[in-house]
This record gives sequence, C-alpha cells and structure tokens, in this order.
Amino acid sequence: MRSRNLIKCLCWFVVFSLLGSVGFSRHIVTYAQADPQCKAFVRNPFVKTESHVLLQVPVDGTIMEDDWIVVFLPEMYPIPAYTERRDETGMVTTTQDNVRRQIMVNFLPLDPFKPLPILNYAENSIAFPMPRALEVKGNTPSYLLIRISLKSFNEEAKGCFGIWHKSFSSIRYTKDIEITDHPDDLSNFSITIQNPVCNEVTDWDITFTHSYPWVVYKNQCTLELFFQKTLKTPMCCVNSRITVNGMPVYEAKVSDKYISIILPITIQPNDTVYIHIPASYQLGFSDEYGTFDYVAKVSISSVLSSNHKLVSKGSFDIAPGKPFTTSTSNVVGTQAQYSLYWYCDPEKPISSKLVDILWPSNYPIKENTDMYYKWGRYGRINKVLFQNGAVSVPLPTDLPANGKYELVFTEFHQDRSNQQFTNPPVETLQFAFRYSTEEDWVHFLPLVIDANALHIEYASLSSLIIEDSFNCECNVHSENLFEHLTEGFIVHFPSHYHLPTEIPYQSLALYGVGGDTVYPQVEVIQNTIHVIVLPEDLNQRYKDDKDMRLEIHPSSGVIHPDSVGSEIQIGIETKTTHSIDWTDRWVLLEPQKRSTVTLSQQVMGQNEWCIQAPWLHFETEEVGFMYLNGTFVPLPIEDIPLLNGQHTTYFYVGNEVESSYTNTSNNFLVKVDTEVIHCELLQPDKDWQIVPTSTCMIRGKVEIPITIDHSEFVSIIDQSIKVQDKVCVVMPDGEFQIEIPLQKGKNDIFIAITDWAGHTQILLRHVYHGRGVELQIGSKIGYINGREISLPTHPTIVRGRTFVPLRFLAEAFGAFVQYKGDAKPPRIQIQKDNDIIELAMGSKTATINGKEIMLEEAPFVQESSAMIPMYFLIDTWNMEAMWEAVERRITIGFPFQD
Repeated sequence: MRSRNLIKCLCWFVVFSLLGSVGFSRHIVTYAQADPQCKAFVRNPFVKTESHVLLQVPVDGTIMEDDWIVVFLPEMYPIPAYTERRDETGMVTTTQDNVRRQIMVNFLPLDPFKPLPILNYAENSIAFPMPRALEVKGNTPSYLLIRISLKSFNEEAKGCFGIWHKSFSSIRYTKDIEITDHPDDLSNFSITIQNPVCNEVTDWDITFTHSYPWVVYKNQCTLELFFQKTLKTPMCCVNSRITVNGMPVYEAKVSDKYISIILPITIQPNDTVYIHIPASYQLGFSDEYGTFDYVAKVSISSVLSSNHKLVSKGSFDIAPGKPFTTSTSNVVGTQAQYSLYWYCDPEKPISSKLVDILWPSNYPIKENTDMYYKWGRYGRINKVLFQNGAVSVPLPTDLPANGKYELVFTEFHQDRSNQQFTNPPVETLQFAFRYSTEEDWVHFLPLVIDANALHIEYASLSSLIIEDSFNCECNVHSENLFEHLTEGFIVHFPSHYHLPTEIPYQSLALYGVGGDTVYPQVEVIQNTIHVIVLPEDLNQRYKDDKDMRLEIHPSSGVIHPDSVGSEIQIGIETKTTHSIDWTDRWVLLEPQKRSTVTLSQQVMGQNEWCIQAPWLHFETEEVGFMYLNGTFVPLPIEDIPLLNGQHTTYFYVGNEVESSYTNTSNNFLVKVDTEVIHCELLQPDKDWQIVPTSTCMIRGKVEIPITIDHSEFVSIIDQSIKVQDKVCVVMPDGEFQIEIPLQKGKNDIFIAITDWAGHTQILLRHVYHGRGVELQIGSKIGYINGREISLPTHPTIVRGRTFVPLRFLAEAFGAFVQYKGDAKPPRIQIQKDNDIIELAMGSKTATINGKEIMLEEAPFVQESSAMIPMYFLIDTWNMEAMWEAVERRITIGFPFQD
C-alpha cells in the first residue's frame, strides 16, 4: 500500500513540475473555450463503451523527441486507479502499462515498435514523452496527433480535452464533447420529390442535419426509409447513381416499401446531409396516389455497441399519373395489342358513362371495323363500333379502387379467334381520350414505331465512375430480330467517349441468337462500333426469339469520358436506317479516392516477401481508419518501418469506395527475412554432361532457413522450383527430383528457383544426349559415354591450343589407330570407315585420304602418348565440343549416325 501511494505521489510530482513553467499546478476542465485550438474526434460516442478518441493539435514549432506532452481528460473519462498484477512468471504489470499500450502518437503504434518509456498520470491527466521528433517545415501545417482508448461510465456527460506542450502559450482545448444514452430525433429532416406522379420515376432529394456533438464515421451510418405506399423499384440498380453530398453510394437496397442507403461520408456535428436519387435510378411510385406516410431512421453502428436509431416521421402527396400507351410491339408491320392507361380520382363523380377514344388519323382502319376491348382484369371482352375515327367505350360498373384505368384493344375475326392489330407504316401513333363531348381531347404519350430498328428495352453499366472501363449490357428487342441482324447493326457512343482503334476478340458478345455465345466481328469507325453478324452466327432454331442481349466487356477498351458530369448514353441502329434508339441518360460521377498502402514504394500484393526490411507507406484520406496487427489506427498515418528478420504484419484499410470495411477490407501479409533460399544441384553436377539415355534425372536439395517454419516453407517452395517449366515437388527434407526427356544432341536445361521474396534464380545445365567423351585439362580421369576410365596422359594447353591423347579420342569414336615408329619421322595412321588420316610427329603437315592439309600446331609425344590438336579431329569428323572455363572441362559429343 505504501508502494502504491509513493508511486502516485511521484506521478503527481512529475506532472506538476512540468506545468510549473506555465504558472499553475492543477487544472480541471469544465468549459471549452469559445475558439477551440484543437479538435477531438470520438469514434464511439455511446455510453459505457470503449471510445477511440483522436486529438488533433496544430503545431507551430518543432516538438523534439522526449519532450513531455500532457493531456487533460474530461471527467466523463476517468482513468482507472493504479493497480499491480503479478503473472505466473513473476513479472509485475501495472495499470500504467495497460494505459500506455492504448496510446498512439502521430499514429505510430508504440508497442512493439517504440514503446513509451514513461507514462505518468494523476486524476484526469496523463503525461508522456514524445517517442520521436515532430518537425515543422516552412508553411506546411503540422499536427500533433494523439489517439487514446478510453471508456466512459456516465450515462450522460459533457466536457472537453486539453493538451499542453512547453511551446504552447497555454493549454489548448477542444470543443465540448457530449455523450448521451438516448439521442434525440433527427432534426430538419425532409423528403422532396421533384415529380411525384404515381406512374413515373422521379428525382428524390432527402435532407437532414446531424446536430449532435459526436462524429459519425463513413460506412457506419445507414439511412432507412419505410413507406406506406408501394414503390416502383428499378429493373437494374446502379447504386452509384445515388449521391450523398456529391459522393456516390456503393451500397443501397430497395424493396417495394423500403430504401436503405449506407452513407459513404463522415458526418461532423451540425453537418447537413443531402442525398440525391436521380430519375435515372428508376425509383418511382406504383398505382396508388394520395397522401402517404413515411418513417425515416438513421441507424448508427458503433464498434462495441448495438445500433442506435434516430427516427423521424412525415408524409408526402402523390399526384395522379399522366395518360400513356403501351404496345406489345413497336415495330412497323408487326402485330400489336394496345393498352391505354390513365388515372382518375374515384372520389370525384364522372358525368358521362362513356369514354371516347380518338384513333390516330394515320392508322388505316376501315369504317365499321369490329373492335373489341376489355377493362384490365375486371371485365370481359366486348365489341365496339368504330365510327368517324373514334370509338365510344362504356365505363365499367365496378370502377377500380386505385383510380387506374387500363383499356386494352384487340381485333376479332369471324372464326372468333382473338387477333392483334398490325402496326401501320408510320413513325409514330398518338391516341387521345375524353369523358364527354364537351371536353377537349387529352392526348396520350406517342408510341414510336420503326420497321428497321432494334429497340433497347433496358441497359445497365457496371460503373459510372470517371476513367473506368465498364461492362455494358443491353437487352435489344425486335419482332423480326433475325431479319434486322442479317446486315449487322451499329452501336453509337457520344463524341466525348474514348473508343480504342480496335476491339479485342470476345470483348463484345451476343446472347439469344444461337445455341452458344456469338462473338461477332467488330469494326470501330469514328465513335461507333459496327457489329458484323454473319448468317452462320444466327441459329435458325432460335429465329422466333424476339430478344437479344448485347454485352460489351471492360476488355473492349471503351472508356468513360474524362469529365465529371458528362452524360452516359449508348444507341443501337440497324444498317438499313438512320433511326437510333438511345438508352437513358446517366450522369458520370467523380471517382472516390482509395486508401492505399505501398511496400518500399511498390504497390503491395496479397502476400509480400522481402529480403530487406521495408517501409510501409500509406496514402490515405484525412479521416478514416485501419487496423495494424489487430490495433486500431486512425488515419492519416505516416510511414512505418518493419523490423529485420521474419516479421508478419496483417493490416487492412477502410476503403471509401467500398461500402463496408468489415466485409471488403484489404488484407495483406508482409514477411521480411534477410536469408535467401540456397539450392545445391546434385545431378547433373557439371555444366556439361554426356547422357546416353533419352531422359535425364535432375536432383537437388534446398536448404530451409532457420527463420522459416518447416511446414510453411514447404507450402511456399512447393510450387517455386521448376525444371523446363515443370513443377517439382519438394520433399520434407528439402530434396527434389524430376526426370526430363532429352532431344538428340545438345539440351539446355533451366532450373528456376523462386524464393519467398519473389526473386528468381536460374541454374543452367547443358546435357548432350548421345555418345561422347569428357576430359579435363591436367587430369588423367576421362569419361566415355558417362563411364569413367584412366588416361595414359592428361590433356594440356600449348600456345593457346588444346591437345588431347590421340588414341583415346580416336578409339572412343570407333576409329582404328596404327603407330609406325620405324618411319622417319614416326607416323600415325587413323582409319575410320573409308577415311584414312596420316600424321607425322613434329610436322604440321597431315593427309586425309591422300589430300594434304596444314595443322595450326604439330603433334608431339607426351608420356609415350601421341598428342594432337583437339579441333583437328573434331572438324574432320563433325564432332561438337563444349568448353567449361571454370573447371577447364571439355565435353566432346559424337555426331549421330542414323
């Protein structure tokens, strides 16, 4: 107990001594100053949980290493009382040790890289020396960054942090930090719908203000909207069209009565959040109209706590829709069934019991034509008389409750079969309706028809981010699809697109026109892609199909425009017409920055092995997070050196582009080791070797460095030894072997060994498959076809020329040697097949089949053996010689005889 009191007194003495220079000895933070001189970011603002508090202090001058820093904490974050604990080894750890491990300065994890040498604290202040200097260079702003893990035990509290250094004129405070167990409702929440019509998609604007004193980090806040009214959901969701304060969203979910959007931005206190959903997202309302309620929830997740929801309720009005018409076909000359839609208020009485439909004047239908109609799903087919270009249809007695009217027209023949009308040879048809003769005609939206066009039913792009290659999919429809494809079609792109000069094969595909995927020929002309469809591409078994899917892969090289806000649109045109059917207009979004990590200035892969100890270099956003070896680290962060020897570092960086760091984090494994793999090649043991057999066994052994675990080493090296591009299996003791087939004559065998740092070393062996001899200058040991023999004398070099024992080389090649010692001078005769060679000792003149030739050097006698220039017999009998300079070894291969 006395020891504990003594340590506390010592701590107080150090802290008060440090503060003595500024004229006070104790300070309890109660109120924040009006103009705070530093900032505090609290990651987890909820009560009774551990919070990561980041303090950002502007620095005017350089802070030296070992300078003392004092941090004053608000009373809501009490420091635990001093305790001591002894483990089973007898080592004593204190509360100070635990608190010290929770402190990071300028985001350097101090344990194990450079732990704080001292940490003193008393009541609600802590003091520690700087682990390294913080320099201020020129006008570049510098910040002292301190991260502390704290835990609050108060239900509701308010206070501020203070930081002191001897270069500060006074303690620098943050704004008040407030924590609350039950956050209030959302403030200033509103939903604006620019065109609230029930049968059309619309633009949405959602705004609310974050008025609480804590920071909500990106990807930890979700906006949820629940509607009483049914939504008209998009056919293909491109979530990045939704923006939050101009930032694209990468995760959004939509159902018939529910929208969920994960916010991609960090929200500071009192920030206004503006969410925009463009009409191109295809979010609208279904059949009902009127006043409808909604419930908005902002769900905020915390690191150690369950979600907290802020709730707001409201309502909005939906107006009746505009009339429009649809058809099963919009191609000239094909059969079609027309459906006319409009909306009426069921609470307002309709004066007339009839509705008049004005038939388009360019539709060639004869008078007294039988026409049949039905009212949606609540009536049977009835006949009506067509007179004076119009038809009068009685309204149904059971009016639809939702006010949506659907009137379908068909044609009946005498055989009572239900037939569809045939589209006339015009470009557009436009219908009109009225309820009584006193009213004006109300025109419906026109139906565009074209005999020679393909029509895009819907399209989607995989990316709406600038400078990205993208994947485009279009569903293209035509009643006579195969007929329109016989001459191919054209894909149009706006002029601000970037098209390559050539589209790679298989980067543009067609589906639905054959049993397999069709990869047509393509040609780029200006800003169009001309697709050439050959007759053999069209499988006639599918000729009745009306739909085709066109897919343009990212490998095509088609690139988005390079300016933010450009419109994204593509069009389809047949070669027989100039009518282009365009997709919806989409807006190109600005790309988001990605947090990246490099290793020694090289972009990291999933697994990195290094010979030299590298630095981890971070390029991050100003606000973010990462985990390094399981330790939370706020961003930004400076370069971090790794240790020598084997060292493993797991880390992942929160990525703005992705929606959730828990599922889409980047995991890297960095291992540093100063030792390289050493390989001993046991066979072949020489650079050149004669192998009479048709295969050669390659054997070697790899030494396992002591710093690498054996099982891990085997898994790494198992695929890293290749002979002639064939993978060798490494045995547990490091040995490997593989049998390689040989070609006749010279064979170059490459043994490639890749170590865990990614460096590859190549060992080269030369093997001669066939017959031959091996000699070494100065050695009486020779080899014939790999068999060792003793030589009467050793090969030698005289005046730069290599001399070998004549009888050994000639007889090994199958020649007969006769020595004529009684001749003056002594002569040697060599006979091989029909060739006769004669040499004279000491003379440079020789004869081959009676023809005289000159030698570069004369033969001589060494240890009773005749020595001749090696290249004389090699050139005469077309042998092949290989020279190994290091060991002065000669390998002579005999020519093959069929």
